[in-house]
Amino acid sequence: MSLEPGLILEAEQLALGWLKQAHIKANYNGFCHSKKLWLPESISWEKPYPETTGYLIENFLRFNNGGSVENSSIGLRAADWLCEIQASEGYFFSGVKFITPSAFNTSQVLFGLMEAHNIEGVHSYKKALDLAIRWLLGQIGLDGKWESGLYRSGYFASYYSRAIWPLLCIEYFPEQREKATESLDLLWENTNNYYSFKDWGFNPSKPGLSHTIAYTIEGFIESGVVLNRQEMINYCLNSLEVLCKVIKKDGRLAAKYNTRWQACSFSKCVTGQAQIISLLAKAFQISPNSIYKSTALTLMEEMINWQIKLINKSHNGAFPASMPIYGAYFPFRYVNWTNKFFLDACYQIKKVMPNWFS
Repeated sequence: MSLEPGLILEAEQLALGWLKQAHIKANYNGFCHSKKLWLPESISWEKPYPETTGYLIENFLRFNNGGSVENSSIGLRAADWLCEIQASEGYFFSGVKFITPSAFNTSQVLFGLMEAHNIEGVHSYKKALDLAIRWLLGQIGLDGKWESGLYRSGYFASYYSRAIWPLLCIEYFPEQREKATESLDLLWENTNNYYSFKDWGFNPSKPGLSHTIAYTIEGFIESGVVLNRQEMINYCLNSLEVLCKVIKKDGRLAAKYNTRWQACSFSKCVTGQAQIISLLAKAFQISPNSIYKSTALTLMEEMINWQIKLINKSHNGAFPASMPIYGAYFPFRYVNWTNKFFLDACYQIKKVMPNWFS
């Protein structure tokens, strides 16, 4: 297959179509977390997932809206659902069982609530944002470390840079930017001589998943743009250039890397691949290094080949979370955030190559 704009546009619509099925299966309340391929259809869909519902809203309302009233309606209904399930203290829960408060997930929901509020200006969205931000600020200690609501207790991982980013995008409280910047600076201490980051995975001192590596770099580069921190932006651009060279040498984007950019997995994390495509396209818009664009397009072509194309709407347009499908990251499963990040990638590729799509 040779990558063409028509193939990207077709894949984008298929990805949106599968997410619409995930929305329907969630009884129009957010988006189902995932579909388990080893179970019968009637019990294969997980419950709706607040975190990813939060950052899918921006895809339906703006990034991939395409002037669709249906897409806008889905995005706003998802925002309404988040307002309905938000804890009175302001947080959103981890996972789909609604047991444990999650700081990272709460921060990701901010993206969707901000998008909905910008478009509709509804008081409930503003109230939900106020509550969520106030709760998040309450989790930050005097030294900038996030102290509770963490994925691993006591582990303030580098990928929380992506949780800090939305706190820098919108200021509701006087101390907000100062506290968020202090947290960012604390994580910035995890840089090294390899243009990577210590503790960029789900577990301390372990290799990072391409999913969390992308979270880490995107959080820092976007925060660097907001704060006009050129040294932060440059470091992240160098990180991505190193990664591009590793991908070219190895002939693949591995699922996991250690801090020396050595591949630590036989499989590929499809979710992370979508994120890296989007991130490389963003990087090209900041610094037009041809290696960013060429690597993004190569990875995009490969990813489109992985998209499921079947008549069955429960499968059509989805992506396996891992390749091969039995890989370590959500084996034999479609997760909704793979589609989310693929849509982000489509959006960013269009910005990099506008004449291609005109």
